[in-house]
Amino acid sequence: MEENLAKFLDGTTFEVELLKSLQKFVPRHIEDALNNTHIKYEEYGSEYEKRLKQILQHYGSIYSVLNDLDLTFYFLSKERHLILKHYPDLENQKDYYSYHFENYYIRLVTLSDILGRLGVLIYDLKIDLKSSAYIFKDKARKEGFEKISLITEKIIGSIKHLKNERHSKLHTGEAEINLLEGIVIWEELNKMVGADTPQILIEYTDEQIKDKVLAIKNSTIDIINLIRDFLEELALKFKENIEINE
Repeated sequence: MEENLAKFLDGTTFEVELLKSLQKFVPRHIEDALNNTHIKYEEYGSEYEKRLKQILQHYGSIYSVLNDLDLTFYFLSKERHLILKHYPDLENQKDYYSYHFENYYIRLVTLSDILGRLGVLIYDLKIDLKSSAYIFKDKARKEGFEKISLITEKIIGSIKHLKNERHSKLHTGEAEINLLEGIVIWEELNKMVGADTPQILIEYTDEQIKDKVLAIKNSTIDIINLIRDFLEELALKFKENIEINE
């Protein structure tokens, strides 16, 4: 079984320090909230403790997105001869791949904004928590946090065109998202002219799609490695906050 994408993010200094800090009060807060219905767990505790809970929520969102991407790759790896058999309402295989590939893009581009929100919380920047990664990058640079700004810029650059695709898809209903660009599905083409498809052409299409999906997954891992760099830099500021607040 292939390794999950989330595994490439495990074990950062940031993750370790965050969990260590949360363990100091979260069990008590949960117990208090369970014993007192007037206590709202998210709003309970000092301002610093509440901020840590927000940080955990956004950090967990990164893993949620990665798990969703794993599921998308699972669907993209489906054996082609089973697609129309299992989804008879689809007109062709292209519709199947287009749907899941668009889903991949839409989920992937949310990662940068999640990171921006984490940055806003940890660097305690006085801007809207819903600010994008772009706004975080610029504000961090103005405040003198050049390294985290540069790393954020790299992450943004690596998926910039994906953000454009998401904007187009969500606002116009159309997007130039095409996993099958340059790939011919010979069975469907030959079916139109009533011809049989040689097995070698079927296998050739299989290999082309598998190669494309693998390339996309490798690109995703490259982005996750940039996220690791982001979190490791974030950990330095996070530990400063711990020393001040604990």
